[in-house]
Amino acid sequence: MADKNNHHVQINVKDKFIAALCGKSGKDYQEEWANMKVEDNLKCSKWEKFKDATSINRQVLICQLITILYANITCNDNCLVNVRGIPFFNGNFVKTPNGHKLFVATQAPTNDSAEAFWQLVTQENITVIVMLCQIFEPNTKEELIQKSTPYWPINAPLKYKNFEIHVKNVRGQMYADGEEAIMFTKHEIVDGKSKKVIRSVVHLQHKSWPDFGVPGTTESTMDIYNKFVVPSIEKKQPVLVHCSAGIGRTGSFIGGFYCYNLFQQGQLVSVENALRTLRKMRAHSVQTAGQYLFVNLILMQFIENEEHQYNVKEAKDKLQKLLKILDKKAKKQPKAK
Repeated sequence: MADKNNHHVQINVKDKFIAALCGKSGKDYQEEWANMKVEDNLKCSKWEKFKDATSINRQVLICQLITILYANITCNDNCLVNVRGIPFFNGNFVKTPNGHKLFVATQAPTNDSAEAFWQLVTQENITVIVMLCQIFEPNTKEELIQKSTPYWPINAPLKYKNFEIHVKNVRGQMYADGEEAIMFTKHEIVDGKSKKVIRSVVHLQHKSWPDFGVPGTTESTMDIYNKFVVPSIEKKQPVLVHCSAGIGRTGSFIGGFYCYNLFQQGQLVSVENALRTLRKMRAHSVQTAGQYLFVNLILMQFIENEEHQYNVKEAKDKLQKLLKILDKKAKKQPKAK
């Protein structure tokens, strides 16, 4: 864009984004989510090769498949995590446009993949793990379904071939007048032979984030970002995030911060476009309309907290009302019998 004196006029990307954000209606969000339902079919050649029983020893395949919690959740070749010595690990890096690693998005560990999970933690210099599911959660029939193995120690150390995981401290914290809870556990990864501490790791379990849903408020989620995620990323240490399948809740948690990171750099054109880019790194990220709205809400909360020149209160209030409407509709849905 140029003025009449042929001087270039810089368009403030942040101002333009905020103006569009504050002007959105509920219908706009509906249309964006409708567009988001159509995903690019991206390749995962390593996964295809891994699950092809004709290309490798069938017994090895069967043995390795039990380390994958959801075999139908593929990993894009782009940003695929490689754990040394492991044929396939269902995880992806989420990176900035310049290639800086922000997160590792992965499935919950199984009994057979827990060692590889902790190996990844040491390999990628990870000091913060965010768990967005519980060990058991009810399905639509109110039956308890296992969503993750308890892969961290509660009392006695967990011992693997080359290292041990020791628990040092456990505490819980309530948020939103007791409606939301986070469990904080500090661990030490200890060398199996020398018994020297390799790394200290904080494990954060969000106990109030339902499958295919969102927390009732942003309070507990923002506390995790501000106290643990932001400091870790500032030290160039990626944060490991998982739920059960590693796409819905995980994609939503990562998506909120990812969008704000782009906004800070003046690179956020729209949340829809940003999440499309995120899905090229971690396929199927963000699974429901409510989660899409929650990503927008987290972004607005960051802007409200950190970018004081912008007033997004009205837009944020509108989003919160939309989320409440969605929640009421979901509760009215008949449960499966």
